[in-house]
Order: sequence, then C-alpha cells, then structure tokens
Amino acid sequence: MSNYVRKQLVHYRRSTSNRKQYCPFEPKPIHYGKKSDEIVPEAESPPVGKDGEKYIRQVVGSFLYYARAVDMTILTALNDIAAEQAKPTQRTMQRVEQLLDYMHTNPDAVIRFRASDMILNLHSDASYLSAARGRSRAGGYFFLGSLPQNGKPIFLNGNIKITCEIIKIVAASAAEAELGALFINAQEARVI
Repeated sequence: MSNYVRKQLVHYRRSTSNRKQYCPFEPKPIHYGKKSDEIVPEAESPPVGKDGEKYIRQVVGSFLYYARAVDMTILTALNDIAAEQAKPTQRTMQRVEQLLDYMHTNPDAVIRFRASDMILNLHSDASYLSAARGRSRAGGYFFLGSLPQNGKPIFLNGNIKITCEIIKIVAASAAEAELGALFINAQEARVI
C-alpha cells in the first residue's frame, strides 16, 4: 500500500497544501477543576451542501480502509468525522481538511510484525467525556504476543485489530467509561 495515500490525496484534494500537520484532529481542550465534568457545547456552524456531504463520506470511506489496514493513528479523527457525516457542517469540512493535511505530511505508515507466541493480548482504554454530547471513547489494541509475566515488560507486536468507537451510553464517571471500553473490547476478543 505504498502509494495508497498519495493516490487518495490526488483524488480528494481540492487544492494542494504545503502546510505541515502533525495531528489528524483537533482535540477537545482540557479543563481542570470543579467544572472539568461539564459538557462544553459545540459552536454552531453552517451546513454543507449535498456535494460536500458526498465528499466527506468518500474521504471517510477511503481512509477508513487504510486506517484499519495500516495506520491506526487516524481512527479517532475518522470516528469524529463519521459521527457528524449525517448532518455535516463547515466545521466537519475543516476536520476533513486537517485530516488530509495530516495524511499529506505522513503518507507512509508501516506495521511491523515480529515472531512471537500466538497468544492474543489486548490493551483496553477509555477517555471520559472526550466525544460530542458528553460521551466517552473506547479504544483497544489487539496483538499476538507471549503470555504476560509479572515484573516483565510486555512486548508489543504489530496490531491485528484496533477498536476506536464512541461508547453508546453516557458514562457517569471515568471508571464507568473504562468498564464500558473493557466490555466492548472483551466482546471483540471473544470473537477473535
């Protein structure tokens, strides 16, 4: 898949950009203190037309294939854009352009697999209140490795599956979000 990103950029770029982008999405600002659990409403933005809606769906579909196969770093950005693609706005289009700038800056991702025991390992995590409308995000990294041993570091291998999704329920705490992510990842691990 050495030229996949370059071909997609030629197909989807409306204009060439020489701007370097090192983050595929704009993260939510971090709030500390008593008001850290409050939901921050998103600013209003005008909707895009039917052509913009189609363009956003095509970009998400093309790069979702690449993200699942090779470059997991863009999954969160694609997840945010996909959550808004039913009613996309100019803000959604800005997120798409930032993703395309990131892909222009980082076109060649690589996954390296090393010989290991065939034991499924899973790292599960969640981020509390990091998605729109007060929801949390679940993440999981599935890889084949050796049996974990106490006191020894875990040898990370190339991924065989990545989970990146918004938890459907609104979690009441960070611990509840972690349990929700663990439940989602355990369901996926059971299938594998």
